[in-house]
Amino acid sequence: MASTNQINKVVELIVVLGDLIILNFCLFQLLSFWEKIFIYSPFSCTASLMMTSLSLCYLACSASRGKAWSSREIRADQLVLRVFKNIIAFSVFWACIMTFSGISILSPLFFVNYFFILFVVLCIYRIIIRRSLIGYCAKGKHKRCAVFIGGGNNMQMLYEEMESSLASIYEVVGYFDICPNDTLSSQCPYLGSPDSFADFMSVKTGIKHVFCSLSMDQGRYNFP
Repeated sequence: MASTNQINKVVELIVVLGDLIILNFCLFQLLSFWEKIFIYSPFSCTASLMMTSLSLCYLACSASRGKAWSSREIRADQLVLRVFKNIIAFSVFWACIMTFSGISILSPLFFVNYFFILFVVLCIYRIIIRRSLIGYCAKGKHKRCAVFIGGGNNMQMLYEEMESSLASIYEVVGYFDICPNDTLSSQCPYLGSPDSFADFMSVKTGIKHVFCSLSMDQGRYNFP
């Protein structure tokens, strides 16, 4: 599953970089608008220092909350809820840091507006990324066909891990076992006994990966 993990890490990196760009861009745009209207800065430090503090606090909060991009089950409303929780934790953590930093917040209203705008933009960004990932995975160009030999608990757990990730590079065609596993068969097609594996592979030349979990007492099966 190393390749799947690598894809997940790339997606997470893109998301985090996008978050930081949005975070700083929203601050810059709102600050420009604020200074034109009210003719004063809402905080006592430079804009670059404020951007740095916000970025570091956001990274700390994002890292602690984890990621959910690879899960197939997560819905758009769950993404919005995750962003909301992250913004709440981020804003509280940042406010605590500002309290002890010596930086004066001259206009709390500015940051109320800022965090609200950031929440809306991040929600839109996350949903776009999510839909893009679903669209890419639906094409199936990155998929590699695989079969299982054995239908025990280990294979069931492996199948669920493969199928739960949008970034998974594997498409499980089915599994071979001495007899069908009712639990696994409800999710993955039963292809027959291990004796028929060689004949199956001679026809299905597109199978690139085979995962085997036969026990020692089933070692009489020989696979080319």
